[in-house]
Amino acid sequence: LCKKKLPKKLKPKKKRKCAKKLCGYHNCLDIQQRANTTADGEYQMMLGGRNVSIYCHQMNTTWPKEFLTLPTGEEENYSEVYGMSLTSPNTCPNNGSRDNCPCVKDDSPRAGMTAWK
Repeated sequence: LCKKKLPKKLKPKKKRKCAKKLCGYHNCLDIQQRANTTADGEYQMMLGGRNVSIYCHQMNTTWPKEFLTLPTGEEENYSEVYGMSLTSPNTCPNNGSRDNCPCVKDDSPRAGMTAWK
């Protein structure tokens, strides 16, 4: 159906920006004070206009600390050091492809992949 001909009762409510300046929590101290909690744990807070899961630590102190919660699993949280180096560091390999790049082999023991589970 064309959205103009859609009955009003079937249309979703319009999205509106929050009129208040402080929507959501902005740091762990804000959570501690506004939610009146001292429990360490995962909390949702606003970062760059988005709700993000943050771990709040030392919530029973005057300056709790924030830690970014990283996803787990080999496909979500990993680090890779490629075993080849570009011959000219100011160039890019064929649109990011590793095949037939102008590279030299890097025999560094750093080469490899680490995954956090």
